[in-house]
Amino acid sequence: MSKLIRGFAGAALLLALPLSVNAQDQQEEGTPQQEVCEATVAPVHSGEIVAATATFPSPFGDVIAIEAPEASGLALATDEDKTDMASEEQSEELTELANDPNTTIFWLDTRESSAGTYAVMLKNAEEVSCVAEITVETPGR
Repeated sequence: MSKLIRGFAGAALLLALPLSVNAQDQQEEGTPQQEVCEATVAPVHSGEIVAATATFPSPFGDVIAIEAPEASGLALATDEDKTDMASEEQSEELTELANDPNTTIFWLDTRESSAGTYAVMLKNAEEVSCVAEITVETPGR
């Protein structure tokens, strides 16, 4: 009788094992995928250091890196470039925009850029990435 009970217990264990693996697989499949972050960036002018305004679906924080096609000529401005560029009037305007938690201002170097629309990846300090399109316009347009 005890052999029979041990046999049933062993069989029950073997049958339960695939059920627990299937439950884990279903839990992983049921886990929501991280949404793709898409930001909207206001058009910028080529040939200068510009303040770019990006609006994100949720608070993003500071943009600390940008991945852009080499042909775009887009790059983040250096700290030295930023200090030289902000006029008092522009600083006030940027401060107002920065009050929106979903809006981030970052300085973009467009001195090597030509007009066009470029797909870029913006990154923050937490290494969260967000896809955006940046339209570079020729000044005067």
